[in-house]
Amino acid sequence: MTTPQFALAVRYVRDMPAARRFYVDVLGLKPQREHASFIQFAHFALASDAPLGDDRAAELCWLVDDIDAAWGQLQTQGRVRMPLTDLPFGRIFSIDDADGHPCYVMQWAAARPSTPT
Repeated sequence: MTTPQFALAVRYVRDMPAARRFYVDVLGLKPQREHASFIQFAHFALASDAPLGDDRAAELCWLVDDIDAAWGQLQTQGRVRMPLTDLPFGRIFSIDDADGHPCYVMQWAAARPSTPT
């Protein structure tokens, strides 16, 4: 397995158009990819769909090149919060860190539902 690289933090929002106005128009961030329920910036994203975890706290995601190898190596290294799962944006799993916070490990799908901007 290659060393995971930081992918992004996801902030869950209730009103995507209002959140987009704030982060794009007020803060001046430039979107890299957009979908009706997701906007990705550099290492930061907004999402208005259901969170992966059990609350709406920010989620830290780590990117790997081989999700199967990462799953094979890491699934016994911490409490599995979410088993390896296929989602529209890619494959992802989560194990808890030493303080019980979820650590999401993912591999992007070749074809994602969001489009580059």
